[in-house]
Amino acid sequence: MKKCLFLLGVLFISATSFSQGTKTIESDAFGENVAITASFTRNLDAKTFVKEIKLVSFSASYALPLGFGLKEINYSDNGKLYDLVAGDGIYTSVDRYEITDKQASNPVGVSVPVLQQIVVDASFKHDDQLAKGEYSGKIKIKCRVYKCGCPCNTFTCGACILFGWSCIAVEWCEIDFEL
Repeated sequence: MKKCLFLLGVLFISATSFSQGTKTIESDAFGENVAITASFTRNLDAKTFVKEIKLVSFSASYALPLGFGLKEINYSDNGKLYDLVAGDGIYTSVDRYEITDKQASNPVGVSVPVLQQIVVDASFKHDDQLAKGEYSGKIKIKCRVYKCGCPCNTFTCGACILFGWSCIAVEWCEIDFEL
């Protein structure tokens, strides 16, 4: 009996370890439909700031999550903590950070752009929508962008615990000047 339980435990650990770094149908849908359209910092006061990332789903059938992890930082779009408006696609870091000299002159409460390029997965299916409207003329960066398990191959995030969702990995980027 003990040997049987041990073998089942080893099998479970092996199966979950293998699946953590691999792409799934869900991560394929994320890459095909979601773009990172901007990144900001917002000073909370004279000493601290939060990070913000704007995600846009270009498919009516693909809903954005309440939160995710990216490079060991957890972001939420639930209107709690430092997130201003729930469900607006602007994800705010759960933690706050000490202001650097570069951010000290930024006004309190104002989101200041850090990244204005568009980041999409190489499998992104909505290039025609990016070529018009507010996204036209922006540089598109194609990456391998996917939803991965906790932990991802290269980092660990707490998004599974906080939001019941997992992390986003962004790897192997190249600039696309097509827009």
